Amino acid sequence: MIRCLPIGICSWDYDIQGEGHHAHLGFRSMSEQGELVIDQVRHEVVKPSAFIGEWCLMGPEGQVFSATKQGIFSRTFDLHGSEGSFNLRALSAFGRTMVVEGSQTDFQIVPDHAFTRRASIQGDLKDFRLVAFTFWLTVIMWRRASRSNSGGGS
Repeated sequence: MIRCLPIGICSWDYDIQGEGHHAHLGFRSMSEQGELVIDQVRHEVVKPSAFIGEWCLMGPEGQVFSATKQGIFSRTFDLHGSEGSFNLRALSAFGRTMVVEGSQTDFQIVPDHAFTRRASIQGDLKDFRLVAFTFWLTVIMWRRASRSNSGGGS
């Protein structure tokens, strides 16, 4: 099991660790881009356009994964990488639990409870970079929901 802990009470940046791995997610302010340091290797999350639902995880070797949001009102992403294609989707219409499936991979991102941003990741966790990137995308969905529920605040 992997634990995902926000670095502060009001922060959307996270530390993720478990099963011998560690990652730090750092969002740029007012952006859905930023940095992922995965097992001490710096990766960058790039969003080519503010108006298109696409993100890329870039590592030292180039693009590791790409993700495309299926639609404006959807909470589903199609991901592609060298190890295959994956799907990240909400488990239910109103919950925050997310499921990753595809290419012999199946795991869930589960909030600890309804009133926290702490979470755990459980299941088949073969590629920690995929785990960290899908959690990044999950945090984007949580941030968007938080902002729309609070009238634009964090």
